[in-house]
Amino acid sequence: MSRTESLSSPPLRTLYEDLLKRLEETLLPLPDKPDETPTTTLDSLWATAAGQPLAASQANARFIGRPDVTFACGDLAEPFESEEFLGVVDVVTCNLPYVSSAKVDTMHQDIRDHEPRLALDGGPFGIHIIQRLIQDAPRLLKPGGWLLFEVGLGQGEGIRQRLARCPAFDVIGSNPDTYGDIRVLAARRRCET
Repeated sequence: MSRTESLSSPPLRTLYEDLLKRLEETLLPLPDKPDETPTTTLDSLWATAAGQPLAASQANARFIGRPDVTFACGDLAEPFESEEFLGVVDVVTCNLPYVSSAKVDTMHQDIRDHEPRLALDGGPFGIHIIQRLIQDAPRLLKPGGWLLFEVGLGQGEGIRQRLARCPAFDVIGSNPDTYGDIRVLAARRRCET
C-alpha cells in the first residue's frame, strides 16, 4: 500500500466505507422503527468541548435507547488522557471546527446563530484545532488504528501533506467531494515493526 493514496482506491475505499457504515450503525444511530435497538458491541465514546452539545447528545442517546454510549466533556483529546485509552483506540473520528475566525461572522445566519462559535471557529486559518488533532491522536491510536476527519473547502491538500510528513502515520488517504475537493482525510497509525 502506498504512503499516500485516495480513499476512492481499494483497499482504502473499502476501509472508508466500512468505517462509515460501522460509525453510522454504532454512534447514536437512529433506528428505522422506534422498537429497533442496535445490537452492536462496539464501544462508543463521544466527547465535546461545550456543555450544551454534551447534554443534547446524552438526551439523544437516552431517546434512542443507547445507555452503552459514554460521554465526556473536555478539550479535544484531554478526556482520554489515561491508561484506559492511550495506545488502544481503533478509530478516532470527529467533526472539528474548520472555519477561519474571520469567516465565522460572515456565515449564513442559520448556521452562525444555531451553532456555538466554539463549534465553528478553527482559528485564524481554520486549521488550528485540526493541527492539534494531528498531534494528539497518535497517542490514543493503537498501531494500525485510524484517524478519520472532515476538513473545510480548500484545506484538504495542505492537511493531507501535513499528515504525510507526520512520522506517526504510515498510510494517508483522502476522499474528495463531488467537485473533486478533498473533504475527508484518513491516517493510519504506523504499525510497529
